Parts: sequence; structure tokens; C-alpha cells
Amino acid sequence: MTHRSIVVVLMCALTAALHGQGPAPATTTVFQNVRIFDGKSGRLSGLSHVLVRGNRIERISVTPIATDRRADTVLIDGGGRTLMPGLIDMHWHAMLVRPTPAAALASDAGYSNLVAGAEATDTLLRGFTTIRDLGGPAFGLKRAIDEGIVAGPRIFPSGAVITITSGHGDFRQLYELPRVLGGPLTRMETLGASIVADSPDEVRVRAREQLMLGATQVKLTGGGGVASPHSPAGTPGTSPPSRASPRRPPPASTVSIRCTSAAS
Repeated sequence: MTHRSIVVVLMCALTAALHGQGPAPATTTVFQNVRIFDGKSGRLSGLSHVLVRGNRIERISVTPIATDRRADTVLIDGGGRTLMPGLIDMHWHAMLVRPTPAAALASDAGYSNLVAGAEATDTLLRGFTTIRDLGGPAFGLKRAIDEGIVAGPRIFPSGAVITITSGHGDFRQLYELPRVLGGPLTRMETLGASIVADSPDEVRVRAREQLMLGATQVKLTGGGGVASPHSPAGTPGTSPPSRASPRRPPPASTVSIRCTSAAS
């Protein structure tokens, strides 16, 4: 198999790289001489041609597609390469790809957003046109992508990770303890990276806040993990008071809950 034959042309990535994932102008793009992988069949198609107008696939044909050669018409000759839909990453952290958690907490928020924007463009060009962000302040980045300011994938954000004390998602330093209920927020909380909730009422408030900010799902970390500094995997999780057992704490868990309206 030659290098030429395995080069992948990503339909959505190429068009979105120019126009972002927001409202796209009605540019006409024609992919010529490509073999299509549609994600359903186990085989590639024969040589085909694809017409994309704006951000819609308008036509797929085994014969050349006649188009007007206006200045905004883009012709891409695939040369027999593979054309496929964009990939979807179901577990991503747009703000934490390049920096470590410690570096992200210490960095200027504006700089962190610029770094995340550059990484979002790279993510798109790697073929990922949609990501589900499972924790972090990605709302501004999502807006910039949606408005076409930054080229990047569609983001389904969770917002701040809702974590128990010493849970997976608690990135506080020991000098920030003890937490005072109703007191000032910590650095990780003011950035919108994670927020601590140790009771059912706190979880409800924090979840509603993230949904108000635009979260499409919420991320709950009800136990320990491996990435945060003071959260061993055996950290006891939260549970309804009626089920709590002092001798058998619930297992560590991380939960992502998809939120939809009745209309959807």
C-alpha cells in the first residue's frame, strides 16, 4: 500500500478549516476522483464525485459533476484518495490538551484560550469535526468556533467538572483548605475548570449553573481518579444518605449526564 493511497481527505475538515463550524457562506466545493467511506459499508466506493454547497452535501455521483466555475468554487482532485465523514471524539478536554492541569491553573486565562484555539484548529485538521468536552471552561472557545472566528470542531461542552472534595476533578492545593461553605471560590473554580460539591443541594446548584452557561451535559466525578493531585482511586464517593455505609463506601465513579429538553 503506497502513502498516496492511504492519505485521507476529510470532507468536513477541509471546508470547515476555511469557514469554521458556524454559519458558512454558500461556497461551492467539488471533490473529484475520491473513494468514499460512509461509515456504514465495509467497503470504499468506486471513484466518485461530491458536491458540497455551503456546509451541505448536495450531490454524490459516479460521473463528473458539472459546476459553474465561479471565483468562490473550490475544486479538489482527490486522485483516488479516501473521502470520509468527520470523526467524533466523545471524551475531550479542549482547554487541557497542550498544558498540564497545573500549568493551566497557573496560566493567564487569555493565553490559555489562545492556546486552546490553536489546538482546536489542529484537532479539526486531524479530522475531528465534533468533540464532546468533558470538563473545562470551553464555552468561549465554542462560541468563537460557532461564530467562525476560530477554525475548530463543534463542541458539546460540560463546563466545570462537578467534583467531591478530594475527588477526580479536585485540583486544589493543600494550602487552599479548608473550604468554607459560601466562602470565596478557589482558582480552579474561578477559571471554570472544576467546582466542588459535597451534598445533593450543592450538586443541584452547580449542575444548574453549568446548564445556564450553556452545557449540553454535566460532568460529575463522584470518587477518586488518576489525574488530580489528591484523589486516590479509592476516595469514597457520594451517595444518598439512606444508602451510605461507613464500612462500604461506594466505588469511585465518573459520570457524564446528557441533558436534553422535552422537545428534543
